[in-house]
Amino acid sequence: MLKLFQLVRRSVAITVGSWQRELSLVYVKDVVHGLLGAAASDRAVNRTYCLAHPEPVTWSQFAHAVGRALERDPILLSVPTPVAWAVAVAAEARLGLHGGVAGPPSSAVSPRGSASVQPCRSRHNLGEAADGRWWEWDRR
Repeated sequence: MLKLFQLVRRSVAITVGSWQRELSLVYVKDVVHGLLGAAASDRAVNRTYCLAHPEPVTWSQFAHAVGRALERDPILLSVPTPVAWAVAVAAEARLGLHGGVAGPPSSAVSPRGSASVQPCRSRHNLGEAADGRWWEWDRR
């Protein structure tokens, strides 16, 4: 995220793949309320929750919102996914040849498929720390 802000400040933004991918944003107070709700709820034991705004945004929308906040109109550039994978594999191979420490192998992360997460389960199971309109809580 920080890198996106730094790039947009220079009126450019770069991503791998499509700018139409969606992301879910969440306000820090909402995370705190969700954590407190989970801590206080017996129904939350051994459960995993996604705390996010109910309406995802695209990376393009997010980049342009950052641009408006920074008074910039960023040019959105996209690196095709296969090109990014090729560069990553080459970088890992080079690092390995020189005795460096690489991250997880490329085969450990699949560029295909994605998980679908439903924030409504969080709101339902945690009560309100999730009353169904938690994203409208007072943010002061």
